[in-house]
Amino acid sequence: MQNCGTALLNILQSAQRDLPDVDLFEFYPPTETQLTPGNAERRFAATELIWYGWKYDRQAISRRDVSRFVDGRFNSVALTLSNIDREISAWLTLGGTAIEGYRVVIRMISRSVSNDSIVLFVGRCDRPSEIDNSTVVINAQQDLGSIENDLPWQQFSPRCPLKFQGAECLAGQALASKSAAYQAATNCNKSWAQCTEYSNTKAFQGFRYNYVSGNFKYKR
Repeated sequence: MQNCGTALLNILQSAQRDLPDVDLFEFYPPTETQLTPGNAERRFAATELIWYGWKYDRQAISRRDVSRFVDGRFNSVALTLSNIDREISAWLTLGGTAIEGYRVVIRMISRSVSNDSIVLFVGRCDRPSEIDNSTVVINAQQDLGSIENDLPWQQFSPRCPLKFQGAECLAGQALASKSAAYQAATNCNKSWAQCTEYSNTKAFQGFRYNYVSGNFKYKR
């Protein structure tokens, strides 16, 4: 989810929007972390325009739909830039630009809001997949380090894993505020019944009900 200013939000919620049918494409060196138009190495659009005080060259032809996934795949998009005047190929070859690893930002803007936009995509560029006399196609993938993450685990057990009278067992309370049975106790068998006896069930972190799956067969 992206936050936007009040002015742009009012336009998005209005029945009469002034959103031009033009996306802005910004290319940033791999070492750049502040993805604002002024820091972009190149800025392109389907028509020459100025937004946020920065000029966008007329080189962008089209982009495919941004592919978004909720599974183990990365979001991706393919950009097509014009190469009729050889400017793009010169930038990629004669200029020594290794576009692979560059960040690309795709924005949607409003004609009446000059300092806010909707970011449609942020990703890392691959090597150009197609270069000919008329176009250059660049694929980009979502800028994430990895889709594999280690999640904290806890054993599914009916017994509480917390250290008795430890910080988590106290649950932010002082020992003096606990029940008399809890204060007088020196050990705990980590069961729900024991926790109930100590009046400390709000801090209980065991699993009283465990899901069991399997196949069962019986005769009638």
